[in-house]
Amino acid sequence: MTRALDGYVATAVIVAVYVLTLYGGRASTLKSDRDSTEVIARRFLTTTTSSIVSVALAIWAIARGEGGDDVAFIDAFDRERWGSMRRALGLSPRMGAWRACAYGLVVALTLLAGEWTSSTARCGRYRELTSSGRTMWMNVRDFAHAPLMEELVFRACATATMRASGASALAASAWSTALFALAHAHHFFAMRARGASFALALRSTRNQLAYTSAFGALASRVFVRTESLVATTTCHAACNLIGPPTIPPLGERRRRTIITALGVIGALCVLVRF
Repeated sequence: MTRALDGYVATAVIVAVYVLTLYGGRASTLKSDRDSTEVIARRFLTTTTSSIVSVALAIWAIARGEGGDDVAFIDAFDRERWGSMRRALGLSPRMGAWRACAYGLVVALTLLAGEWTSSTARCGRYRELTSSGRTMWMNVRDFAHAPLMEELVFRACATATMRASGASALAASAWSTALFALAHAHHFFAMRARGASFALALRSTRNQLAYTSAFGALASRVFVRTESLVATTTCHAACNLIGPPTIPPLGERRRRTIITALGVIGALCVLVRF
C-alpha cells in the first residue's frame, strides 16, 4: 500500500513541478501573454529542464522498483537495466519508431476524422494557423516542443513511475490522464489574471478539461499499447494541428456527426484490436 501511494505522490510531484515552471521568473506570470516570443523562449527553457528532472525521478523510481533500495539507482545504467528503463520510458518501442509513429498518426486522424474531412473546419483552421499574428515560435511550441515535453512528463515518466510502484496499466493510465487534465486548470487562473470574467474563464477551462481528459485517455492507451514516446508525441502533435472538435454549421452537422462517430469507433477499434 505504501509503495503504491509513493507512486501516486511521486507522479503528482512531477506534474506539479512541470506546471509551476510554466510561471517561473518575471517573463512568465499569470498575466503574461503566452504567445509572446519572450514567454515562449522562457517556457522552452523551464519545461525542458523540468522534463529532464522528471526523467531522472522516473529512472530512480524504476531502479527502486527493480532493486528495492536506493543503491539500485547507482547501478541503473548498466546495459541490461538501461534497456529495460528505455522501454519503460517509451524510448525503445518493440514495434520500431516508424511503425509506432504511423500508429499514433492513424489514431489521431481516425479520431478527428470529422474535423479534417470538413471543408468548413479545414478553412477555419487554415486561417487560424496562417494568420499574421502567428509566429514561427508558436508553431514550434504547439506542434513540436509542447507535445514532446507533455508526453514525456505525463505519459512516459508518469506511467513508468506508476508501473514501477506496482500499479496496473489501467491505474497508471487513469492517474496520468487525471493529472494531465488537472494540469490544464491553470488556464482558468491565467484568464482571470488577464481580466476575463469568471463565467468565461470557467466555460473555457471546462471545455479544455473535457478535451484534455478525452485526449489523455487516448494517449495513455496509445502509450501502453505501443510502449512508444514517439507514437504518443505524433498523436499529440497531429491533434494539435487539426484542432479540437468544433460545433459545425447546421447544414453540415449531421454529416460531420456521423463521420466523427465513425472516427471515434474506428480509433477505438485500432486501439483495442491492433
